[in-house]
Amino acid sequence: MKITKYDFYKSFMLFLLIITSLCYEIHLFKYYSIIQIIVSFLLILLMMISFKLDKGIKIKLGISSQKFIFFIIILRVFNTMMGYLLFGYNTPIDVISSLIMALTTISLFYVIPEILNKDESIENGFIKTYVIICIILSIFSILIKVGNGHFFIWNYVYVTRDASIYYDPNFCAMILGSGVSIALLQKFKNKFLKYFAIIIMLFAILFTGSRGTLLSLLSAILIYLVVYSKLSIPKKVIIISMFGIATYYGINYLYSIDFFRTYQGSNDRFEMWSKILSSSLESPVFGYGYGATDEVLKTINFTYASTHNSFLDFLLIYGIPTFVIYIIFIISTLLKSLKKDSNRKYVLPIIFMLINSNTILYSFGGVGLSSLMFTVILGLLNYSIVNMQQKKIG
Repeated sequence: MKITKYDFYKSFMLFLLIITSLCYEIHLFKYYSIIQIIVSFLLILLMMISFKLDKGIKIKLGISSQKFIFFIIILRVFNTMMGYLLFGYNTPIDVISSLIMALTTISLFYVIPEILNKDESIENGFIKTYVIICIILSIFSILIKVGNGHFFIWNYVYVTRDASIYYDPNFCAMILGSGVSIALLQKFKNKFLKYFAIIIMLFAILFTGSRGTLLSLLSAILIYLVVYSKLSIPKKVIIISMFGIATYYGINYLYSIDFFRTYQGSNDRFEMWSKILSSSLESPVFGYGYGATDEVLKTINFTYASTHNSFLDFLLIYGIPTFVIYIIFIISTLLKSLKKDSNRKYVLPIIFMLINSNTILYSFGGVGLSSLMFTVILGLLNYSIVNMQQKKIG
């Protein structure tokens, strides 16, 4: 039996999602750096193979009307080099890592969307595999919750905050939140599977106790219903009213069981963010470079490994000019995507991820599962924009 390139792509995407979904597993997390290297190698390998199998991908990469994204990629590498030379908060390894990340960004943002659009079955398989991974994580979450933090080889200190098989409840929640936002607008032949997936993922998110993810998901759904959905105004009013009532009682209930942990406040995040903004102004043009975040935080007396805010993290390590270009790119991509109906299924996930980015780290071009999905979905929206522009020119 002859294996086609489409079979290869489907198998590759499946393996890629499985291995990235294991990055945060509690027993494998100590090998996170090794898994990152493996995933990065796979993405670069995929790019090279796709250039060989589909020369059109290589050609289109050179004529893309969204070339300014390359400025972001180049500036991130350049600013990392400058940060190392000027401040020394990062290392030569971080400079090399920024070069590798430049290649993974191209693979995730350009190459994979091109591949997914080669055949509908590849795209559907990719998206549904992600949803299935989220269902499996949710099932484990329930089993661990029933076992009071214990199930098989997974034993946790997070008895009140479930993390499924992962080491961190917030990472688990961000992955499941993306799963819900994706599943809501995807077409499933089996409607039962779709709604089962959404319900079980919502329960698992509640088990994580992640305030940021839950509020981000509720906000994203409300924004989508109000601004982007094509429902008639009467239907919008009814659905939004029902959504508002359910949200009100749901949040009140969660407050009653101390889900929002008001006693913790912001966990010093607002104070940290204020000092990060001040630190960013000390190196406004180049930033401090990839890999410098934890060292910069130490200088302002915080022991966190990240800023817990994707935008502030980007600003801190890459500087104001690169940050402004990045924000313009995201806003432009989102607004232009609304001109095509087929893009709407990816608008909600991006809105969710952008809101959630204010409480946890998504890295554009990163190889963690959430960062991977963030970059690929932006790439899918960009692919559609480029195609529309090329059709107009043609």
